[in-house]
Amino acid sequence: MASISIAPAFSNFSTNTSRGKLEFDGSTLGTPLQDFLAGDVDGGFQYAGNTVRHTHENSYGLYVQDSFRATTHLTFNYGLRYDFFGVIGERTICEQHNES
Repeated sequence: MASISIAPAFSNFSTNTSRGKLEFDGSTLGTPLQDFLAGDVDGGFQYAGNTVRHTHENSYGLYVQDSFRATTHLTFNYGLRYDFFGVIGERTICEQHNES
């Protein structure tokens, strides 16, 4: 039997109680997707304790576009996109104590 598991995506704005996993197995409405859309959770778990992390990531994006009209009925639109996703880092315990 198929099932859907949902875990929150990485977020710098997570709170202490937002990390865990929900499971939808389709036992109520027939498919896991239907159970998910109806909000019928089959199971899951939530982490306990302080899960706050001091993370950082450098991300940049650049997009350039232009158009060229070859004739009155033909126009070329073109663009170039570049995205840079940096490595996710976390402050260590020593760095956290030094800032206090």
